[in-house]
Amino acid sequence: MNQKPSSQRKISLPPPRGFFPRFLLMLGFSCSFLVAQENTQKWQIKVAVMDIIEGAHEMWLRTGAGQKPVKVSMNIRTFSPAIEFRAQEKLQFYRSAAEAAAKEAPEPLASVVVKTPKNLIVFSPSKDASQYQGLVVPETDFPYGSFRFVNLSKLHLLIQMTEKPFAMKPGGSRVVSLSGENPVTPVKITAANENVPKRVIRETKWSLEPTQRELVLIIPSSENAYASFRHFVDTKEATPEEAP
Repeated sequence: MNQKPSSQRKISLPPPRGFFPRFLLMLGFSCSFLVAQENTQKWQIKVAVMDIIEGAHEMWLRTGAGQKPVKVSMNIRTFSPAIEFRAQEKLQFYRSAAEAAAKEAPEPLASVVVKTPKNLIVFSPSKDASQYQGLVVPETDFPYGSFRFVNLSKLHLLIQMTEKPFAMKPGGSRVVSLSGENPVTPVKITAANENVPKRVIRETKWSLEPTQRELVLIIPSSENAYASFRHFVDTKEATPEEAP
């Protein structure tokens, strides 16, 4: 007995409600995250500050919208321990962690651009003390056991720390390494501008341990026509093998 095959209806079930929108949203988020990660680099900084703005002895470094920010504590005279993170080359610092992680962050308390993987940063308050200005000093060619001079004044200087004195123009920078056998050295700095009488503005003795390096900023003086000096010391951190 021949029977006609029964007709069967194909039933198409709808996909789970909201699955594809959620999947596409997740896919878009993942792509955005990967792009953001590709645009970031690994950096290391050590920070110090000339003077602290009231209520801003620490800052929060932005690593990206919704990303965990990095706490940055600042000291006068000494650099902080090394801070490692991933971010874009324009570093932005905020008063709070919430501001640093916000999707649309407000104007930063400070911002600097870094070009080399390891940098020393010195912050100083702006004239109205509303923000910090940052000076970035790459660690390249700044070994431990040395001084680095940065002339931020308008003076032409003659600096003698070794047998042969050297000249520094405004905006100039120079590294002077000390002999390990003689960690104490006489220092004589003379202002040699044409429009200012030639004058010795600093004569003293400086010492430095082989595990230290010292940044010397020569800045305009508010008290006279010459310059003042700010010193910032960075001490080499012990490696796990060197730790007691």
